[in-house]
Amino acid sequence: MASIALAYKYVAIAVTLSEINYCASRLHLPLRLPITERDLRVKLVNEPGSPLGCGGRFDTKDYSFTVGASRLIFVTKLYEGTGFEAVVQPPRGEALADYFTRMSRKPSLINTNGAYLLASNWLASISVDVPRLEKEHAAKITHYQFMNHLPLPIFEVKWETKMGGQLVPAVEVLITGDTKEIIHLRQVDSSYSSRPAMLIKDADALLAIKDEEFTRYSEKQRQELIERFSAVSTEHAESESTLLKEN
Repeated sequence: MASIALAYKYVAIAVTLSEINYCASRLHLPLRLPITERDLRVKLVNEPGSPLGCGGRFDTKDYSFTVGASRLIFVTKLYEGTGFEAVVQPPRGEALADYFTRMSRKPSLINTNGAYLLASNWLASISVDVPRLEKEHAAKITHYQFMNHLPLPIFEVKWETKMGGQLVPAVEVLITGDTKEIIHLRQVDSSYSSRPAMLIKDADALLAIKDEEFTRYSEKQRQELIERFSAVSTEHAESESTLLKEN
């Protein structure tokens, strides 16, 4: 697999982080914002021309973000920096049954109606057309139980669509009821989002910048690249010369 041109990678990280910060602030994720490249533990940039569009996967210690088609597709709360989704991994040494039994004792601050309101409000806050989503797909709300009898403070709200003859979530939100936080939010069908469909403009000109030339750019010139090639507001866009060390 060919390496991604440094100039493109630099701008792609900056504009993708800008979109992530835009959404993270509106979802009220318990994070210090803005997220910068220094906060990232995983940094995977989509190749130019990828059918997934500009974006990639970017993980902090606490959350994983996936941007595709220039929109936030997945946000997942991670369990204690392990890379696993929160609530599915018990603490080291604790049996899964004991973990979920203990979790069942936590009081939930919401019911199924509250979970639906949280999910729909979060989606609307990041420019998802919830009325159209509701019109085309009925919401299904599930209160999780362990062994079919122990209610857990976990709620799933999803809008299902048929794909390959099976029902799959078009949009899905998993919520922890004791803290009213997002466990994961997934836009499998991002067509309901009205966020910009493009993060980088004039990509061919950006890709034409040779690595040797980019390595000589000053910080000011690199910031000018972001301003020149960004197709969206770059209020929180930031990248670093650490890319040079990785390539």
